[in-house]
Amino acid sequence: MSIKKILVPTDFSGVAKSALTVAASIAAKANAELHLLNVIHVPVIDPYTPAETINTIKEEEEKSAQQELAKLALELQSKAPVITVKLGFAVDEIINYSESNNIDLIVMGTTGATGAEELLLGSNASGVVGQAKMPVLCIPDEMKEFKTNDIVYASDLEKNDISVITKLLDLAKLYDSNFHILHITDPELPTEEKNPEEVFRGIVEATGYKSMGFHNIDNTSVGDGITGFITTGPCDILAMAVHHRSFFSQLFHRSLTKKMVNHSHVPVLTYFK
Repeated sequence: MSIKKILVPTDFSGVAKSALTVAASIAAKANAELHLLNVIHVPVIDPYTPAETINTIKEEEEKSAQQELAKLALELQSKAPVITVKLGFAVDEIINYSESNNIDLIVMGTTGATGAEELLLGSNASGVVGQAKMPVLCIPDEMKEFKTNDIVYASDLEKNDISVITKLLDLAKLYDSNFHILHITDPELPTEEKNPEEVFRGIVEATGYKSMGFHNIDNTSVGDGITGFITTGPCDILAMAVHHRSFFSQLFHRSLTKKMVNHSHVPVLTYFK
């Protein structure tokens, strides 16, 4: 995961500013270019409103957003970021901007959607995670300090996991982090054909990364198993893969990833698989 360009979508909220602080620190560490994006969602306007009035509203919104982005840029103790304002729907514009500008990492704040909000709308962060082809780092609003001592990757130990792990290790190497592979085994299901310990040893041998640990936990719920580990175990960043599989399998894994993005108390790093 070579990090040359980092995008921070912002709505100027407190959690968005926290995400910007994290992104700026990563950019400084990786010598990456920082991009700030604000998406203005123009409300539904009476169809009889004159076009001139509509254009004036849009221009005022854009001008205000540009000024706010400029203020954020001045507050950064780093080289000037690229600032952009777009009109449209947040998730769509974030994805379009990321793809057209070859963004390597998106860093977003998330407040954690609950109840009807989660059921009907979810959050912009989980929406971006579901569509982005590049890694997305979601920063929870309750995070006090961004730490990188221990990165935990929740893995199903599939063959193509090694490619994801290799890319995630780029971030671990950047911070000299301990890298943990977490595997949840359902004790009520038939024994897996693959031996988790043997798979892990193969990963260590293939990557050559020394500061790597393996945790195989029995739990009938993958989500509960992951939550339990990141609550009590060594975990500063939780990494998860967004799977491209059959419809029902994809639905399950994206639902699990969305749950972790919305409710994890530690940053969640997602990678498209």
